[in-house]
Amino acid sequence: MKRIFPALLALLLVLSFTGCASRTTESSSSSSAASEKPAQSASPSPDVSESPNDTSVMPETALGLSAFRDALREAYGDKYYPDTKLTEDEIRSELGMDDSLYEEVYAENTAQKAHPDTFIAVKVKTDEVKEKLAAYKQRLLADEDFTASKDKIEAAEIYADGDYVFFLLLGEPETSGESSEGMTEAFGKEVQHGIDAIKKVIGME
Repeated sequence: MKRIFPALLALLLVLSFTGCASRTTESSSSSSAASEKPAQSASPSPDVSESPNDTSVMPETALGLSAFRDALREAYGDKYYPDTKLTEDEIRSELGMDDSLYEEVYAENTAQKAHPDTFIAVKVKTDEVKEKLAAYKQRLLADEDFTASKDKIEAAEIYADGDYVFFLLLGEPETSGESSEGMTEAFGKEVQHGIDAIKKVIGME
C-alpha cells in the first residue's frame, strides 16, 4: 500500500504538468493571433475606391471652350478652315474685347487671310460682347481683302446660349454658280450646321 501511494502521487503530478503546458500553448496561440489582426486591418478595404481618375460625367463647362472647336472640326471636316488661334492681345485689338467683358474666350481665324472663316466662343460677363462681335462682322465686310467673300461674311451668325456667345463664319457649300442671294442662303445653311454642332455639345439635342 505504501508503494501504491507514491506512484499515484507521481501520476497526479505528471497530469497536472501536462494540463498546464496545454493551457500555456493555447494562451500563446491566442496572443499570437491577436497580434496579427491589427496588421491585417491596416490594409485598405477592397470596397473602397482610391482611383484618382474618376470616370463620372463632368459638367460640360469643365471641358472648356475648345470642346466647341473640336465639335466644329469634326462637323466640317476638311472644310473647317480656321487654323490660327488669336492671342489675348489680338483679341483686344481685332475684336475690341478685354477680360472685363468675358470669363473665357477662344478665337481663331485663318493665317494670311486665306479665307474669312472665323470661330469665336466666349463665356461672357456682359452682353456687350454681342455688340463687339457685330462690329467685328462689319469690319470684315469692309475689308477689301475679303471683297470676293462678301456673301459668306453676310451669312455669319452670332449665336447665344446662356452665358455663351459664339461667332460663326464657317463652311463651304457644294453649290456654285448661283446668284448672290442663293449663295448667301447656302452659306447660311453651312453656318447653321455649326450651330447644330454647338447645341449638341451644350446638350440641347
